[in-house]
Amino acid sequence: MPNDVRPTSAPAPEDRRELRYYDVLAVLAVTTAVCVNMLALKVTRVFGITFGGAVLFFPITYILGDVLTEVYGFRRARRVIWLSFAAQLFAAVMSWAVLAMPPASEKLEIHQHYLAVFSATPRIFAASLTAFLVGDFVNSIILARLKVIDQGRAFWKRAILSTVAGQAADSLLFYPLAFAGVWSWPLIFTIMATHYTLKVGLEVVGVPLCYRVVTFLKRAEGVDHYDVATEFNPFGLSVAGKD
Repeated sequence: MPNDVRPTSAPAPEDRRELRYYDVLAVLAVTTAVCVNMLALKVTRVFGITFGGAVLFFPITYILGDVLTEVYGFRRARRVIWLSFAAQLFAAVMSWAVLAMPPASEKLEIHQHYLAVFSATPRIFAASLTAFLVGDFVNSIILARLKVIDQGRAFWKRAILSTVAGQAADSLLFYPLAFAGVWSWPLIFTIMATHYTLKVGLEVVGVPLCYRVVTFLKRAEGVDHYDVATEFNPFGLSVAGKD
């Protein structure tokens, strides 16, 4: 194990204020998750390929998850995953509440536009949140385990492998849960394969930038966490010690 391996527990709570960039990354991750969920209905066509426009930005959530897990460890990445989940849930409840309000008579047309964009069915929303949680946790856990196995070397390998597995879990859950019985199975598999390929491809392209960010953060924060004895409980909330 390298000499710069940190203790297996996360930094103590009193050290939280010394992590200058953790909160920034958390805000970016939460904002991206909410925006991707809200813009999921936008469909575009580029070079003969039809896909959801938000798919181009979805890999950012995995890139940020890789950075958080690699630098700060699984427990701190887990907190951001649950914050993102809560933010998406709150945004959906807020949208449903506002849309349920009676529209002004002179704004009926605008109200219909809002309904078309923000009134995702409970089934699709539940599928989206379930897939998000499972995919992000698979990504974070695999990256954290591979970091220990590889003794901190070959970040590019674990970043790609964790994304391949996490995105697969996300796609295999979301599309069948959201659209089985509504779309044909050939259509579901076609869209699933297209979106999965795009998301993983964008993540691979982003690995060099991700590596630079990780290197900068480890030096700036003085943190390089190894999850040597972490239990990987996805339902815990603590960032220090055992859950």
